[in-house]
Amino acid sequence: MTHYTPGYYDVVLGISTKHLRIDKIESITFSISTNFREFGPSEVFSRADLEQLNSQARVVKCKLHHQLQKNLILPKVIMMEVRTAAGVTSSSDAGFLELHFMELRASRPEGYLDEPPLHLHRPYIWSLNIGHSDSLSESHAQEQPTTIIHYAISGDGTHAATLAATETQLILDVWDLDPLEAAYRDRLLEQPTLISIALRHAPCAGIKVPLTAMPDTLLGCPPFTVSVSWDGAYVALGDASAMAADPKLEAQFKSVFCIYALVNKRASSSVAQQSEKETLVPSDAYQQCSGLVNFRGYGKFHVATTAGQGVGNEFFVTCNKSSVDVYRTHGKWKLLHTFVVDEPRDNPRFNIPSSWRLIKSLRGRFCVWVPSHNYEIMVWDIELGSMVSFSLWQQTYSLKSVLDKVAVSLSSDACLLAIYRGRCISTHWTASGTLLGSYSVPVGYDAISDVQFIDGDTRIIVNANAQDEALGQGLVGFILDTVKMSLVEMFSIPGEYIATSRPLGSKTCQQLYSASATTLDLISLPTRIVRPFSAPHSESEAPCDDHCQSSLTPLSKQPTTITSARLTYSVRLSSPSRRKLEHDIELPSVLLSISNGQKEHDRTLTIPAIRDPFDEWEDRTRLHIDPWKYKTVALLEGCSQLVVASRFLLTVWGLPDTLDGNLTLLLAWCLRRDNGDFSYTKDGIWNVCPHQRLFGRRRYFEAAGDVFYDEVVMQPRVDLAPRCEYGSSFQKALVILIDNFMAADESCRDAILQYIASHQYSKTDATMESVLSSICRAWKPEAHESYKQAVAAILDSSGRSWALTQYAPHIPNPFQILLAKARDQPRITDLTAAFIQYCFQRADLEKDPHHIRPIINGLHELLDQKNSHTPLATWTLQKLAYMPAKSRRIVLEYHTIAHPPNLWRTFWSMSPRSLQDCQGPVLHLTSNKNPDPSKDNFSRPLFVTWFDLLWHSREDEISGVASAHGSAAIPQTVLTSAYSLFIIVWRRCTFQSKAVVKLHDFKPEMLENPAIIALIEYKW
Repeated sequence: MTHYTPGYYDVVLGISTKHLRIDKIESITFSISTNFREFGPSEVFSRADLEQLNSQARVVKCKLHHQLQKNLILPKVIMMEVRTAAGVTSSSDAGFLELHFMELRASRPEGYLDEPPLHLHRPYIWSLNIGHSDSLSESHAQEQPTTIIHYAISGDGTHAATLAATETQLILDVWDLDPLEAAYRDRLLEQPTLISIALRHAPCAGIKVPLTAMPDTLLGCPPFTVSVSWDGAYVALGDASAMAADPKLEAQFKSVFCIYALVNKRASSSVAQQSEKETLVPSDAYQQCSGLVNFRGYGKFHVATTAGQGVGNEFFVTCNKSSVDVYRTHGKWKLLHTFVVDEPRDNPRFNIPSSWRLIKSLRGRFCVWVPSHNYEIMVWDIELGSMVSFSLWQQTYSLKSVLDKVAVSLSSDACLLAIYRGRCISTHWTASGTLLGSYSVPVGYDAISDVQFIDGDTRIIVNANAQDEALGQGLVGFILDTVKMSLVEMFSIPGEYIATSRPLGSKTCQQLYSASATTLDLISLPTRIVRPFSAPHSESEAPCDDHCQSSLTPLSKQPTTITSARLTYSVRLSSPSRRKLEHDIELPSVLLSISNGQKEHDRTLTIPAIRDPFDEWEDRTRLHIDPWKYKTVALLEGCSQLVVASRFLLTVWGLPDTLDGNLTLLLAWCLRRDNGDFSYTKDGIWNVCPHQRLFGRRRYFEAAGDVFYDEVVMQPRVDLAPRCEYGSSFQKALVILIDNFMAADESCRDAILQYIASHQYSKTDATMESVLSSICRAWKPEAHESYKQAVAAILDSSGRSWALTQYAPHIPNPFQILLAKARDQPRITDLTAAFIQYCFQRADLEKDPHHIRPIINGLHELLDQKNSHTPLATWTLQKLAYMPAKSRRIVLEYHTIAHPPNLWRTFWSMSPRSLQDCQGPVLHLTSNKNPDPSKDNFSRPLFVTWFDLLWHSREDEISGVASAHGSAAIPQTVLTSAYSLFIIVWRRCTFQSKAVVKLHDFKPEMLENPAIIALIEYKW
């Protein structure tokens, strides 16, 4: 290839599949590498792609989607890997693929849509190419090589911006995605199995920015970036190229930062005007903001809410290595506030990656700052300009340089934080930094550059940039389960990708935006899943499709005896006489017999009878239907599962692997009775597809005529957390399990507890209650003992943290739910006391006062003397006064000393006393670091207390948000002290001033505590 000029080339293969047994092939993968070392995105031909090639001419010209970039130094290598299907023992059985020739074609600006003999491989849903256009005169493809160095998608998903670069200029293009998505939806109606569309698409606007030279990447961070506003009306071109320069010389650099407006954007209904090409022009809206003039750093348009998003709550956030500026963009641009995240450093390369990570981590109101020089993790609220939480990274490795890999991400609702550092990926609560789970990264996968939440925050996709021979050529990453923090799947990295939460079309699978070389694609993540060659993709693991519903088998037809792993399992129904309904209708229990061929070692496990919610309705209406008629048990051999089904309740159990093992509860599901009843045929409600997924047939009633029709509803997989759309089904089944907790034996109780524990954080929607909240809300007096035992066992199980959960302001936490019920049902106070005791135990054990936040939020109700909680309230208040402080070193480095002034007339005089010289000092956290080695002389213990012990916010939104997130203390100065004094006088003199807080309903003896006295003396 030495005679080729540098640039991008399309790879065209002349192949024939006539000797290939496609039914024996799972996939064929092409990979392009540099000297077998540096790999680009691999390209997978699925069996469906191969069948398309087989239906064409004897020799097919097939163009690969990914391009080959040629330079003058290193050679390129194209590799092909063939993966056979399950059950194929020899590669010769699958035949062979004939390769007749290979061509390299210079990238054509007009594309290849007008060349019918050429077969274009389309491993995408839609694709944009910055080198293709409708007119050669308008193309910048002759300025090869151009490469996409950054891209962005608008918040509403209607626009994309690509930033490409040559040695002499930046090329910024804006693309309208509406025509692409509309064309895909239209084609999808005609062809339901449509995978991708071929549509030449030109940018709706673009601009070129001259460059003197293209700088290198900044410690792996892009020197230039692009961001798009929510509706695509504005596009920001960011310039961080001077961030690594000497601070004394940085001001000499001319920044290309600019915010462009997309003019004529749907400005007229005239067809003639709509056909005019839109243009990008520098906007005047931000010019009055001096901080954005010649700005050098990273910036991004961001909507500071996770619900009700739109241009009305959009900000523009910037970071320049030491501080963050937040600008309001709706209406007149305005700087809202600036908060300092770190002090300026002598080394200009410090905190460049930290600044880029902060901008990428923006979710809702929060962003994450992980400085390059120490082990701190800080979460900031961009609306309040305050620190929300801080914690210390576990120092399990030696921190040597700013090049150590760090990756952070917030979940879609900003409740969870995922962070990678030191070969460990961990999840934390955002508001407290409390550790939830961790995963140790295997050796060889530690070059991680990015982590993102996907699939409704139930999984984490990790860009490992690793090569694994067992998975084939190319770079791979992995996917983790958010709850269990365990490996789920491996995937082939498609390029620089961004996970989208808005899947296109009717497909519900996770989709990714991916950029590589000159293309920006929307792809489906399942098409990138890879498996080791020793464990090929099996039919039982294949995902269900629309055809599964046409070959359903009744659950009652499934076997009740199977053999697996040298064990024989047999299941049957039994009728224990100790549990009966009112009219002597017995509830059937389930008996599972396990045998290894030696009768003396046989074992029988019992699943006690579980009352179906329909049984109680039958009792009330006196419609006594034989429960045996609607109870079904079956064994699914392919996945070693036991299914127990009744009218509405479905439980799936995992069979034990050994003779002395126990059953594992995998799924408990309660079907909703929507728009009518279910059809009760002789084969029952439940059906199984060939992939052994469960379906229920639902019968609806048509109001226009007395006609019934059936609809099949797919149930979720047992290995996934419950989706928010199925939340009520999961929670109702959970309540049924708790109702029957006392009737279960020890092994069955353990299975229920493990099942609940596996879903303790499975909250994929901000409006969905947590597991513990659902249990507390479902409490009923007649089942008090069952709930008491269940809650005690749940809080005591596996050392897990149950209390600390991110509750939205309008969703009460379990403690508040229990207090509300205790007004009319004092008996529930037992559960309330157990919950309080548990919170204190976790706070003492982990030195984390955030574990008692649920108690703080419900303290006002607990202290209300109208309720009969006085002994419990007094004991709780005394315990709350002293809580051990977490991360002592951070408290010492980020604090100011707060104490009453010595004389009122000298409020402007700051105290020169050091920390160790103060008697009983009261500390406030501050956002600025104050290094002082003398603070290490302070050896007394630190405790945390809250002003929430004295009052609560009058407005619910203040109580739920401001109190939970807190605010950073501002060091006192002459101006701030004078301002504070003025506010106090003004509030005292203004009779109509609105009170912000309300004191708790104390009894005098409740205040007899040194810490509470210190709060009162400090405030008054």
